[in-house]
Amino acid sequence: MKLHISIHDTSPTWRSEIEQALALCHARHIKPALLVVPNLHGEAPLLEHADFAEHLRSLQKEGHEMFLHGYFHKATATEAERGTNRVRWYVEQRLVSNREAEFGSLSAKETRARLQLGETVMCDAGLTIDGFVPPAWTFSASLLEELTKREYAYTEDHLRIFSPKKRARQTSLVLNFASRSKWRIASTAAFVRLATRLHPPLPTRIAIHPTDLRVPFLLGETERLLDWAATQTVVRATDLFDEA
Repeated sequence: MKLHISIHDTSPTWRSEIEQALALCHARHIKPALLVVPNLHGEAPLLEHADFAEHLRSLQKEGHEMFLHGYFHKATATEAERGTNRVRWYVEQRLVSNREAEFGSLSAKETRARLQLGETVMCDAGLTIDGFVPPAWTFSASLLEELTKREYAYTEDHLRIFSPKKRARQTSLVLNFASRSKWRIASTAAFVRLATRLHPPLPTRIAIHPTDLRVPFLLGETERLLDWAATQTVVRATDLFDEA
């Protein structure tokens, strides 16, 4: 099974948890991708944390992929302000995420502007962008088209992986935990355990979120999941795709 591993929400806000996740991966000889948020919730500008940016540069030189992961990682408008479908907004912003599906309701113009902001920060931080993953895996209507124009090599949502540059897509499984409630903790852990036992014949992604590592039970589940991952073929994101 081909497997890709990433650490989400990479930001100075989560510095200690990011280091903890890296240590867990490195202990198993895994180099995870890091999903970089340029200014998490508008409170953690990457460029104001020179030491953290330098650390990311050194990790990239060591072979870690760096993905742009939104800009704020936070939705900036309510469904009433946006005039979008209330059911869709509730699913994206309340059920799937805690109002963090940043790209869910953006217009085409806003999508371009938000991408440009993120690209500028990554460039100024001296980081090469290996791909883009929207917060909460939620696409705006124009996101894939815009990533294609910009020739991004990789992006993903909950169910698929994409190579916009090559105009390729493929079904993919994602394994991750959720810690916002006891029900989410239990259900996501059960799903991950079942999936790792069944070995589904799909390219698979493991997403580590810093918040999960603050929950002792999920920390243990993350370690168990990485033990399993170390027995699989861990690849870079673009290598998840089947060869033509």
